[in-house]
Amino acid sequence: MTRAPKSAGGRFVARAVLAAVSAALLGCGDDARTRTAEERGEMLFQSAVASDAPGNVFACATCHGTTAQRRFDTGSSLLGAPNRPSFWGGTEVDYLRGLNQCRRGFMGASQDYASTDRDALDLTAYLLSSGGSVSPQPFSVVTTITNVANGDATRGESVMVAACSRCHGDADGHDRLSVRIPSLRADFQRAHATYTPAERRLIFIEKVRHGSFLGYGGDMPPYGLEAMGDTDLSDLLAYLGL
Repeated sequence: MTRAPKSAGGRFVARAVLAAVSAALLGCGDDARTRTAEERGEMLFQSAVASDAPGNVFACATCHGTTAQRRFDTGSSLLGAPNRPSFWGGTEVDYLRGLNQCRRGFMGASQDYASTDRDALDLTAYLLSSGGSVSPQPFSVVTTITNVANGDATRGESVMVAACSRCHGDADGHDRLSVRIPSLRADFQRAHATYTPAERRLIFIEKVRHGSFLGYGGDMPPYGLEAMGDTDLSDLLAYLGL
């Protein structure tokens, strides 16, 4: 993979190149080619085309906002992200490697973006176009799985809608993003039928807290404490009957 150009703190800086790419695009004829780099970058951000994986349904916007932080986003807003000094809770200092980690891990991309790829440049142009925070964003992953207190099932329904429905649909899987994505009641219970109720509860907590990073597998990104606190998780478990 071609390494991204860096400034202090490992930042990806491509403004001059982006200006040249935008000028070239404006000279082309059809609507798709006459989009500015920022407009095409927004399209890449909002749709699943940022990955070449067959059947991919995930976009950057599935987990990240581009305005104020949405409640229960697994990832922070990415506006200004190319100029941040670190990513993934400080575990990565190169913007392009962090971006490719997302594309491979969650979107199944087979090829990393190189620093000169048009898609990488246009996506970067969009993320830089409206300011945003250039400070590292907090991302506290829970590394020891323990039980949480009993929660409020009524409030848990609102947590389910805000945190889970954009991918999983409702608790029974209606309107889920893809048939690959399990329903949080029937499919989860069926897949873990050999476990005790107490074990199923801990497995669900592990999926929410660890995602695919600490060994359990799957596509689920981890919910850090900033995005979903233990009270929220308790209420969600109560609503799902776990």
